[in-house]
Amino acid sequence: MEARWSDAPPLSRATVQLYGLEVIDPDGIDRLDPGAVRTVFIAEGPDERSVLARPECGPAFEFDAAATVEHGWVPMQANEPRPGSFASRQRTLTVRVLGVRP
Repeated sequence: MEARWSDAPPLSRATVQLYGLEVIDPDGIDRLDPGAVRTVFIAEGPDERSVLARPECGPAFEFDAAATVEHGWVPMQANEPRPGSFASRQRTLTVRVLGVRP
């Protein structure tokens, strides 16, 4: 799932997306089987708090689990950039699983 989310950054200015997760094959999760979990997009926003406060995020917690996916940028090197240039950055992806049904 993370590979798919990494390849598809948000199209809007939103940096956090909320997904409902449905477990199809529990054993496939450990094998990293791409069909083991089905993801359903629920909502997006500028930060996790605002996304979870939206009324439309309620259905996310009716799935087997819910997850937020946050896209961001971090500096690649600790050294200072040359004058007039910017430090190199790389895209990051943070996935937080928020709730899992027993």
